[in-house]
Amino acid sequence: MLKSKSPSCGVSGTKTYANRDGTGFLYRGKGIIARRVIQKFPHLPCEDEKKIKDMDIRHHFLTRIFSFFELKREFKNLPSIEKIKAFHRKYRYLLMAYNQYRFKKLERITRNKENRSIQEVKKVYQ
Repeated sequence: MLKSKSPSCGVSGTKTYANRDGTGFLYRGKGIIARRVIQKFPHLPCEDEKKIKDMDIRHHFLTRIFSFFELKREFKNLPSIEKIKAFHRKYRYLLMAYNQYRFKKLERITRNKENRSIQEVKKVYQ
């Protein structure tokens, strides 16, 4: 969670100016650090403290946090393909609700028709 409207950490709606004295408004967007964090970790949940007050946004944010936590915990050691499939089945409907295209992509990865190594399947799935 980042600070809203911060020139460095604002996730959205941050004012950017051409001059240091706050004149020459250019646009609204992400803060410098927020932009870098989102570029480096595009799949991690990222919200600011104002948006998180909205119940739906907070629910979505927390769902993603706990899902990522469980994914990391389950995949900490080298899992078997069965363990990856079990994780995928457990989160099937959640994945479908958020992004059906990515769900289908993950579904193909778990089928492993390319006969990838378990290390590669784990990396691609994560």
